[in-house]
Amino acid sequence: METNSNRNLLYIIYGLIAIIIALVISNVYFINQTNDLEPKVIAQSAEKVKMKSELDSLDVKLASANDSKTQLSAEMQQKTDSLKGVIAALKVKLSKGKLTQAELARVKAQLKALKIEVKDYTAQIEDLKRKNDSLKTVSDTLKSNLAVVSNKAANLEKSNAELDSKVKMGAALKLAKAVVVPYKIRKSGKEIEDNYAPKVKKVKITFTIAINAIAKIGTHDIYAQVLDPASKLIKTSDSTAFVADGKTLQPTLKASIDFKNDGSPYNISWSNSTTLKPGVYTVLFYADGFTMGKTTFELKK
Repeated sequence: METNSNRNLLYIIYGLIAIIIALVISNVYFINQTNDLEPKVIAQSAEKVKMKSELDSLDVKLASANDSKTQLSAEMQQKTDSLKGVIAALKVKLSKGKLTQAELARVKAQLKALKIEVKDYTAQIEDLKRKNDSLKTVSDTLKSNLAVVSNKAANLEKSNAELDSKVKMGAALKLAKAVVVPYKIRKSGKEIEDNYAPKVKKVKITFTIAINAIAKIGTHDIYAQVLDPASKLIKTSDSTAFVADGKTLQPTLKASIDFKNDGSPYNISWSNSTTLKPGVYTVLFYADGFTMGKTTFELKK
């Protein structure tokens, strides 16, 4: 009986020993498995950080390439948006917890393809920038040349205008000599020379024009202004304004002559309907838009 009890005790002890040995073996296996897994988790985490950094770098490259100074086509802008979308999607995947080896491999492959695509795309943008810069340089050069040509044209036009003005001035008629004779008029209509101011009713002017090789032969309008002793213009009711020396003037009288450029004398006259004052009168002559010359005459008390 005692022998059986001892035997049963031994069986129990052996069973406990077997269980302990099994537990030890199991714990050693679990520890080994855990030790094998921990480096893998750390390695995967490091890889995810590295890939996240590379995605950030690609993001920066795209942003730098697509600055506001470069005008992209609709197709290129669509490409930019597509690449940004891929980068964002990969960042979302990497932000998840543990990935399977297959998932991690797919992300790696996508990132590798993405890096090549971004490199090619940014190279296209840089090429576009270089072409734009080249076109801008050409455009700036053309604008500069156009400005130079325009400036030269303006200067030439100004020179031509000045030359034309000088030619016109040179061709304008110039007074050589003028003689003014005042007249009184009798009731019979006869005209008699008289320089007594209150009696003068008509003034006749005889003048000659200087010989001018470039003056136009033919009809010229002659304008005369008569200024009284107080330098006040004597106007007539039918006088028409004219332009001379860049100013609009009012004449006392106007006449047309047939200029022959041979020194011939010409006559013009002015009839007075008012009582004139004694003193020195000035007669200013104009022709062809310029001052022609002047003369004076005196009326007595």
